[in-house]
Amino acid sequence: MLLVMIISLSCTKLEMAPLSQLTDANAYQNKNDLLGGLSGVYSTVGCYMDGLFKVNEACTDEAIVPARGGDWKSIDLQSLHKHTWTVENGEINNAYNNLSSGIAQSNLFIKAIKSSGLTGTDVDVIEAEARFVRAFHYFNMIDMFGNVPIITDVVDPSNPPKNNKRTEVFTFIETELKEISAVLPATSATGRVNKSAANFLLAKLYLNAKVFTGTEQWGKVIEYCNLVIDGGTYSLASDYKSIFNYDNDNNTENIYAFRNSASTSTWGAGYYIHFFTLHYNQGPQFGLTSGGWNGFSTTKSFYEKFTPTDKRNYIFLVGQQFGPDGEQLFCRDGVTPLIFTPEYTTAAGMDNAAETDGARVLKYIPGGAGPLYFLNNDFAIFRYADVLLMKAEAILNGATDPKGTSALDLVNTVRARAFEAGDPLRELPSVDLNILLDERGREFTWELLRRNDLIRFGKFTEAWDMKGVSEPFRNLFPIPSQQIGANPNLDQNQGYN
Repeated sequence: MLLVMIISLSCTKLEMAPLSQLTDANAYQNKNDLLGGLSGVYSTVGCYMDGLFKVNEACTDEAIVPARGGDWKSIDLQSLHKHTWTVENGEINNAYNNLSSGIAQSNLFIKAIKSSGLTGTDVDVIEAEARFVRAFHYFNMIDMFGNVPIITDVVDPSNPPKNNKRTEVFTFIETELKEISAVLPATSATGRVNKSAANFLLAKLYLNAKVFTGTEQWGKVIEYCNLVIDGGTYSLASDYKSIFNYDNDNNTENIYAFRNSASTSTWGAGYYIHFFTLHYNQGPQFGLTSGGWNGFSTTKSFYEKFTPTDKRNYIFLVGQQFGPDGEQLFCRDGVTPLIFTPEYTTAAGMDNAAETDGARVLKYIPGGAGPLYFLNNDFAIFRYADVLLMKAEAILNGATDPKGTSALDLVNTVRARAFEAGDPLRELPSVDLNILLDERGREFTWELLRRNDLIRFGKFTEAWDMKGVSEPFRNLFPIPSQQIGANPNLDQNQGYN
């Protein structure tokens, strides 16, 4: 369906606006009315985390969605990891729909602001925030799908939009972010974006410029990373776990995070990602009112990228699992001990995995006032650590930092907090692009960055656990057949029928 608009409860501190408030200019009488409408726009960031998480992670070495008997058995999910997806893949279509819906909702709100007659600095900032959300959706669109229509108004279904080239969408995002960065404030409340968020996304856009446009822009990566650094608002958290903890609302590292509250959350990966990976019987182990769905795990080779003294390996659940009082947990049969193995032990592998196959990943550990079903943890989207590692990547690709910083210093600055002082593994003796890619994998596991990173480093089509070498055209997902059926102006990506 074409640009379906999703309206859901907000998970920011703002109050969610009803549909009429998003579309009826008369509903906007003052700043508070506008904040209600803006909340609906921000909610689209959380609403697509589910769809994008599945699609961007399950196609990498970081994640597998195996069939476990009848559970999770879906050609749409298993084909993602194998790189055998088709134009009919429902998960890919859901991701496209969610991104398109976010753009549509942003456009509705921006149009309503302009029609309301409200003016002033506060109004300009709110409009800039909505434009940022739209630009963020478009960044994901060109990353995943390449050529897509640039839409800045409400779509007339009888006159569907024409397609734009990937380079044109790149320029649109670039122009939007530069314009709104001049309007956005230097600081903002958690869950709302500011000047640093716009500069971060510009740095990320330029980081991928060679992939998106064919032209490298490494110098601009350093320029915009330095703008974030020089802003002085953000810094590395001293404790890695604190970035993802249930009380991470005001963490110094999260430049942009999606707000979550266990008491108000609706569906989205930031608030129920724990169910993807936990076993059916693990709810009490983490103070949850419900068990997990026993789905996602990681690959053995990715799990083995972490050394035993690396504190970032807390995210993995392996071995015998225990309840809150130390009691041994069992599989659903009540007899087999619940022992997670990094290996996939069945002959069928991911096509019919054992209940205990695969190291589980629990980065956002449940916590806070209970009883808990959803999570209180805010979902980290832009982190300061990524600023430093983006800058390191640009230097390794030949750019010069006017500050004179070396790529090795930047990587070791991020890496250091993951090890105790005196640990010989705390600092790397040298760094190249392959080492940096591994370090990015360890730092940003399950943060929706791995696919983008693997493509940029030329590794996405290589073989890994339960996946053979795939065709170069897999670097882009297909435009789903449902989308082309609704809008024949869309151009299918090369390699897909």
